[in-house]
Amino acid sequence: MMAISTPFRAVLRRLRRHAGFAAVAIASVALSVAGATLLASLATQVLFRELPVPQPSTLVWIALQNLAEDGRMGGDGTFSLEETEELAASVGNRLALAGYAAGSAVIASGAGAERAEVEWVTPSYFEALGLPPAAGRLFDARDTRGASVAVLSNRAFRERFASSPTAVGEKILADGLPVTVVGVVPESFRSVEIGDAPDFFLLATAAPESSAYFRVFGRLQEGATAVEIEGTLRSTFAAIRARHPEFRR
Repeated sequence: MMAISTPFRAVLRRLRRHAGFAAVAIASVALSVAGATLLASLATQVLFRELPVPQPSTLVWIALQNLAEDGRMGGDGTFSLEETEELAASVGNRLALAGYAAGSAVIASGAGAERAEVEWVTPSYFEALGLPPAAGRLFDARDTRGASVAVLSNRAFRERFASSPTAVGEKILADGLPVTVVGVVPESFRSVEIGDAPDFFLLATAAPESSAYFRVFGRLQEGATAVEIEGTLRSTFAAIRARHPEFRR
């Protein structure tokens, strides 16, 4: 039996609040899953339409289950960091592709040390969302492997750093690893994932093994089509599986 990935479960939860729209939308989501449609536009609209980002209708989910040529389902719809990076490279500038994983880390700063909710994200995360910084800068292409930087949620900025402008540039420890705060997200933004509200955003390369698989989304760029992108991603993922025949999740 085919499983519905977490983003689709979130769709169903959200639709319970919109009874007039639910019957058509649930049917469309079900067809998308059963038909292995990579970019489920209707589901995407439900998930992203309330995000405080520019043009949410151009954001799309990418689910692992839908990329397998044999229709195999399993796991929770996530990709390894290496797979995420290879998929992103394959679509080039046609799709701003990003990955994220939720978890927690012990954060130590001048305010003390405590376990906090975090999101490990690829450097393209904020660019794909089209978010501007509230202070400093957000992650971007300069944050390559080996970069040790962090972005604060607006709540953490207020509660842990008293909204001080010196928060940007402060050095903190994340699970014992030194990182430098480079920016703060807008007050209206929490996370791509419905219901999540991380206090810190850290680079995906620093994620522990328990959080080393990522949900992936992207923003279609002008002139790109979902069908074209789907074909590219399927071909790329088929090549990944061919190199790793033991792949099963």
